[in-house]
Amino acid sequence: MDGTTLFERTIAVTKNNACAYANAGLHRLRDGDPVAAIQHFQMSLRLQPQQSMIWREFGAALLQIEKPKEAIEALRMALKYDAADFGARYKLGVALQSGGETDKAIAHFEQILSELPNSAGSHYHLALALENKGRMEEARAHLREAVRLAPTDAQIAEAKKRLGV
Repeated sequence: MDGTTLFERTIAVTKNNACAYANAGLHRLRDGDPVAAIQHFQMSLRLQPQQSMIWREFGAALLQIEKPKEAIEALRMALKYDAADFGARYKLGVALQSGGETDKAIAHFEQILSELPNSAGSHYHLALALENKGRMEEARAHLREAVRLAPTDAQIAEAKKRLGV
């Protein structure tokens, strides 16, 4: 029996089991089914809304189905319960960028990088946001740093080709 089956069976035979819903959602997300994951996360969060990690993963699932505005709300809830959650902070920047809030995404990733200068993903996403604003030299500088930190990352390599880094 796999994790998804186990936790969905647990949901079927228990009542108001926030942990089972959360774990079923995590397994569904891992298995590439963000829609089912979202449903499980929503039930878990109704039962126990203070779960920072589940808010973060709920936001990640919303990003996968291209709902950045809703993802922003979920990720802000994650940070309400755990302001130090780097994953939620990072994904919030991605959601801001995806939602067209480029200036906010730039400020967000600059803040992250002031604290964690070796975050390749943050350099990469900052480069994309700067490119979007036409700030090409700054974008290239951050992309070069992303390449230095994660030379084998496929997304970064693709951006490297496009920006001529």
